[in-house]
Formats: sequence, structure tokens, C-alpha cells
Amino acid sequence: MPANIVGLVILVAFSLALAAWGYDRWISELEAAGHQRGYVSLLVVAGCSAVLLAALVVVWTLGTTARLTVAITALLFIPAGIPMIVGSIRRHVLARQAEATSLTAEAKDTLR
Repeated sequence: MPANIVGLVILVAFSLALAAWGYDRWISELEAAGHQRGYVSLLVVAGCSAVLLAALVVVWTLGTTARLTVAITALLFIPAGIPMIVGSIRRHVLARQAEATSLTAEAKDTLR
């Protein structure tokens, strides 16, 4: 591996660690406020996308084959991620529907 690539890997790894720290702080704030419910899977997509973009930066100078490898890897995340995203959203919607049904039943009981 050429020396300039090693330096780039170190720089990108440090940048990812710093970005991940900031991302974690942001997610912690969302969790504390209860705002992450229903779209946690999309937050995971954002994190994975950042790593794949960082990989693309690292391999860019290595040529078309290396770039294509990262692109194929990114494409493979789509069929792996879609069921998790749909499942996460579905569970959230079902939980909200159950909550609404419970509140409606409770309101009816209160009015009796």
C-alpha cells in the first residue's frame, strides 16, 4: 500500500472517529428528548453511508476497480437494509396505533 494511502487512511479514520463522537452526542440528545422513535433505522443508514463515503475517499486514487468495489458494497447494503428499515417503521406505526386504541378505550371508560 502506498505511503500516501496509509496517511489518508489514518486521516479518514481519525475524521470518522471524531464524526462518530459528534453523531453519538446528537443521538443521545434525540434519545433524551424521545425524538428518535420511529426512525432509528434511518439514523443507522446515515452512519453507514458516512463510512461508505469515507471508504470511497480512501480508495479513490487506487483506481476504478477499487471505487467499483466500494460502490458494489454500498449497493449490497440496500437489500440488507430495506427489510430492517421497513420493519422499524412498521413496528413504530403499530405501536402508535396500539397506543391510540388504548387511549381511546381509556377515554371511553372515563366518560362512562
